[in-house]
Amino acid sequence: MRSLVRQGCHWLLAALLHALTRLRVFGREHVPQSGPLIVASNHISHLDAPLLVALLPWPMEFIAVVDLWQVPVTGWLIRLYGAIPLRRGEGDRAALRAALAVLDRGGVLGIAPEGRIAPGAALERPQPGAAYLALRSGAPILPVGIAGAERVLENLKRGRRTAVTVRIGAPFLLRPTEGSRRERLARAGDEIMAHIAALLPMAYRGVYANSKRSDPQ
Repeated sequence: MRSLVRQGCHWLLAALLHALTRLRVFGREHVPQSGPLIVASNHISHLDAPLLVALLPWPMEFIAVVDLWQVPVTGWLIRLYGAIPLRRGEGDRAALRAALAVLDRGGVLGIAPEGRIAPGAALERPQPGAAYLALRSGAPILPVGIAGAERVLENLKRGRRTAVTVRIGAPFLLRPTEGSRRERLARAGDEIMAHIAALLPMAYRGVYANSKRSDPQ
């Protein structure tokens, strides 16, 4: 039943987003046919996860902080689609085990490394969860950069469609490095965010504005 619901969400959200926004998508050629895979994106609005559900071809498991279950519309969508609940700031081992189980069985996991909607839509330093999951599982990471989604709801109130751009980068693997656990996770997290930053306009790059990776084409 859950798989049917998720397939329905894919088609419904795709239709809605194309109707309500001026959506452009680049990099579809980078999307693998299957998992295991971690989809890591910037987080600028409550529409980020629906965009990924609509645009990517396979059912995804998302990690979502428990607070989101109380957000109007977003909470309803989470209950409908299903997600791994994460208790922020508590070192939620149950959530990490559930996420690793998804990857162990060859699934696709969606995560926003920053762990919250970034103020001003500019990239922040990530929480360690995405780096931990990638290093522990060995799964490749598919970076996604989203621009414009933070303005969609406000513009809809004014009867306007918003230009939203989604860029999908090439999958990559994190390689273990030396140092303490905290240092390794910090470097890995910065590498993930640098890949995402390279897919975003400069105004969205925040603390990764000086990333040496190439600008989006």
